Amino acid sequence: MALDNITSNRLPTPIDTGSTGQIVFPSTQNPSADVNTLDDYEEGTWTPVLTFGGDSTGITYGSPTLARYTKVGRKVTASAVITLSSKGTATGNVQLTGLPFAALNDQIFASGSVGWASGFSSVVGAVMTMVQPNSSKVNFYQSNNGAPAILSNANFSNTSSLYFTVTYETT
Repeated sequence: MALDNITSNRLPTPIDTGSTGQIVFPSTQNPSADVNTLDDYEEGTWTPVLTFGGDSTGITYGSPTLARYTKVGRKVTASAVITLSSKGTATGNVQLTGLPFAALNDQIFASGSVGWASGFSSVVGAVMTMVQPNSSKVNFYQSNNGAPAILSNANFSNTSSLYFTVTYETT
């Protein structure tokens, strides 16, 4: 139902969802040029992949390891729990790949929250997240005396686990 014939002196008629109580969006988005038109809603799961220095050699996951997302318009909220059973042999900075949508390429680094982090070594502050613009990747940092320090394989153990949520915008 289009609401494009609304006049300034009358409010729009509410959408009546009938007895189903559901609003159905098409499986393929039908983008609108009007910034005030909600043209997409989606829920689903995604597969988080942890890498060290861009490599995931030998990394294996325990239970629970799972992820889900909700996309409303161009706003994506993605949550995941990652449980390692082996951190593998890769070295370098940690990065999580596989977000369900790439972030906008606008130089705004979206952050998230880590609700739980365990099985880490030499982490002196809070564990933090940052979604890279124009990518489907998340970086993890620790707050080290007020300054961010990126985490690496040296901070992880074979039993590390992370619970986190990030919210970012996509195209």
